[in-house]
Amino acid sequence: TQSTWGEGLELGMECLLSHALGFDLDHTICRYKLRNLFELVYESLREYVVQQKPELLQALSENFDHTWGARGLMLDFQTGDFLWLSGEGSVVAARHGTAPEFRKSEEISEMYGKVWQHFEAAYHGRRSHNYFILCTFFEAPGGYLAAQLVDWCDQNKMAYQWINVLLHNAFNHNFNPEAFSSRRGKYFPTVIADPLKYIYPRPELREWLIQKRQQGHTLFLLTNSHADYTSLLCSNCLSEDWRTLFDLVIVRAQKPFIFSDDTPFYTIEDFQEGQVANEIHCDLETIYAKGNLRQLETALVKWEQEKGKLGQDEKLQVTYFGDHLTSDLLEVVSRTTWQSVAVVEELDDSHDALSSSSGTWGKLIHGTIHNGNYQPSYGFHVLQKASLIVTDVTDCAKIDASTNACLNPKNLSQEVLPDHVVRV
Repeated sequence: TQSTWGEGLELGMECLLSHALGFDLDHTICRYKLRNLFELVYESLREYVVQQKPELLQALSENFDHTWGARGLMLDFQTGDFLWLSGEGSVVAARHGTAPEFRKSEEISEMYGKVWQHFEAAYHGRRSHNYFILCTFFEAPGGYLAAQLVDWCDQNKMAYQWINVLLHNAFNHNFNPEAFSSRRGKYFPTVIADPLKYIYPRPELREWLIQKRQQGHTLFLLTNSHADYTSLLCSNCLSEDWRTLFDLVIVRAQKPFIFSDDTPFYTIEDFQEGQVANEIHCDLETIYAKGNLRQLETALVKWEQEKGKLGQDEKLQVTYFGDHLTSDLLEVVSRTTWQSVAVVEELDDSHDALSSSSGTWGKLIHGTIHNGNYQPSYGFHVLQKASLIVTDVTDCAKIDASTNACLNPKNLSQEVLPDHVVRV
């Protein structure tokens, strides 16, 4: 039912009163037109793979299959299976390659036991040669490509581990920072040529950010995207003067490691990393790269004190908005004192780009009906650590207007969206 939306939100809404509000960029500040994004990412990865291994040309469809638009899956390179895990790490659904049918429960138990052997590492987002995590909407299209490669391996009686290397190389070729400036690969040149084909203008979000700054909040952007791509996205989704909307901007933040490591900050000059910044400051011009939690919080505290919003003995309150299960939610709540708002587009039932994949795999928020029993997904499990769940950052503006647009994580249950759980 939808009755749980807006209920019990008083505690969660307090996070919107924090001194500082921080934001991820991709799928948070910038909202993508997912159908177009999925197709472009898939075509970009496929182009690289075929260039490297021409013999795979016939094995890979030219067009993306939108039933593979789900995030939250694990690809096990020892078995070639795509896995849907419970919050405790058991495999509750598995499909091999592009096979349409799920494995039977007895087969799953025999292959994977009670807990998937890589669950602990994957839960915390650690990379491995044994598996690939389809954690974001950028990675989801790679699942369809990898599934076809699994089929090719079966036909040629080959092991699957080499797919991991090829997949990582395809992503790096298209998405690492140098790819933007050199126009390497297919992805960045295509988005640069027609950005509004892939991202939505966000005038309502721009106004909400302005309103929050006027109310005295400090706003900061903390993204793993590099400076030139950040500028392209923000200029098109917010405005050309996007930099003046944030008191502090940090790119190439290397989340989640910024929350635990002691990497120095660097200034950004002409979209490139410049000098080491021994201190960082809140202003409406400077852009920083990389960095660490200690210096970030020091800058926020100093700025709040200069504004007269934070007493000498008062504790800084920070709320961070993001979509990534590990970098924006799990690591934030486990390694900082911040609160987290989870941006979960899957909860928007009107989202046509996600309707195809939800019918096959379900959605990140949902669980599975397994042998008649409901088992929440590992994504569901992580989301319960958030202070608030929204389908979009602008839902917070609707809260300000007393509209029930957000979800208290404590209300998560099978009954929230019972029509979208996977039945296996």
